Amino acid sequence: MVLPDFQNSYGQGPDPTFFEWIDGQNDDGGVDESWGPPLDAGLSFTQWNSYTVDGKPLPWVSVPDNIKDFYETGVTTSNNLSVSGANEYVGYRLSLGLSDQKGMVPNTDYKKYNFTVGADANVTSRLKIGFSANYIKALSGNLPTGGYSNENPVQQMIWSGRNVDFSLLKDYENLPLAAAGTAAAGTPINWNTVFQNNPYWALHNNLNKLDKDHLIGNINLRYIINDYLSITAKTGTDFWNLL
Repeated sequence: MVLPDFQNSYGQGPDPTFFEWIDGQNDDGGVDESWGPPLDAGLSFTQWNSYTVDGKPLPWVSVPDNIKDFYETGVTTSNNLSVSGANEYVGYRLSLGLSDQKGMVPNTDYKKYNFTVGADANVTSRLKIGFSANYIKALSGNLPTGGYSNENPVQQMIWSGRNVDFSLLKDYENLPLAAAGTAAAGTPINWNTVFQNNPYWALHNNLNKLDKDHLIGNINLRYIINDYLSITAKTGTDFWNLL
């Protein structure tokens, strides 16, 4: 929930003496670190979005909240319904649950259904039996991808040029395609195409789906021999299937 502090003094590039963006692969545009010319100093350079002005230079300015503004407000809703009852012979409990999450990373979600049932019964004054079962169904159309990989859009936030306005990449369907012969050819243009994909394109096309069934259950028997001694037997399962 807390972002690191980023410098906003220097923009994309390997050194402060020269900058030119061609295709995100070559020259300084192929560098994703921010060791470039000083920002907010009245300079102008050809940048990734210079296509909007026929390839002319654009002001070289910082975008201090570019990473903060990439994230969205996450929303989680939880609904639960439970029923229980008991008498001198049997006790039971039943619960249903649904958790639905919209992620802070765009186009990510997670949904979990939970069904639990259990009962205990006094078969005789000495023999008791009980069971419980918990079935969990987890679904997602796209989970956030972690790790040091260009499949993880958040990874590029750490490396990103401090002059990059990520909001301009959001309408990826109407952006030009990366140059032919580059690593990102055929995908929408990005501020860097050597190591990174357009983050919004990746989040809508390189989907990390989840479909998981999980069952946890047990049965137990208890036989009371006397007031000081009893015998108990238990068996159970913890089974899951991931698609």
